[in-house]
Amino acid sequence: MISPLSIMRGSILSYEGKPQIVKSIGEYIMFEGKKEWIGPSLVNGEPLSEEWLFKFGFYANSSAWFERKGFLFLWGYTEEFGHFLHFADSDQTIVGSAMKYVHQLQMLCFSLTGEHLNVPKIK
Repeated sequence: MISPLSIMRGSILSYEGKPQIVKSIGEYIMFEGKKEWIGPSLVNGEPLSEEWLFKFGFYANSSAWFERKGFLFLWGYTEEFGHFLHFADSDQTIVGSAMKYVHQLQMLCFSLTGEHLNVPKIK
């Protein structure tokens, strides 16, 4: 379940197995192109993937490190946790907890830069 407090307008979430862009947030969530409000218990995080990183303008500077506007992120996988992304400082020291979902990355990048990640077109 997604808490409306953990997302912002423009966040990408998964609804009915498809990525959706949040249009409005209240007690319920409204997605772009939809007319009905959706209960947060019906919404999940959209899993992060290398594809999402590339869509947001990240580039791989090695097999596991991604970079965007001078910020470093370590891409990893464990059987227990699945795919995850860690934010790192310039010395490649991990800072903060692992992110598994697109909206978590969007929130972190907005917090660090004050800018939204450009949301790609979703069909």
